[in-house]
Amino acid sequence: MPKFISDPVTMPDEVGKSIDVAGDELDFYELPWVTVPQPALNKSPGTVIAQSWTAGTDVSPGTLITLTIASDGSYWGTKVIRRLGA
Repeated sequence: MPKFISDPVTMPDEVGKSIDVAGDELDFYELPWVTVPQPALNKSPGTVIAQSWTAGTDVSPGTLITLTIASDGSYWGTKVIRRLGA
């Protein structure tokens, strides 16, 4: 049976959103994602402060997206895998 390649997805802008909202949106587009916490005193913990693909870029469904999220510093250096392969 032939395998069909899905159409590209335009990468949404997740910066400034909560990790829950950003994660739900990436799940909708079938984009697996991971988080990398980074201390950010001027942002609420759990807020996306950077993403690995530029908003507006076309990406294929299944492309792994890295979201850098603000933390209070207690998880510095820890990579938390979220919804990867869900």
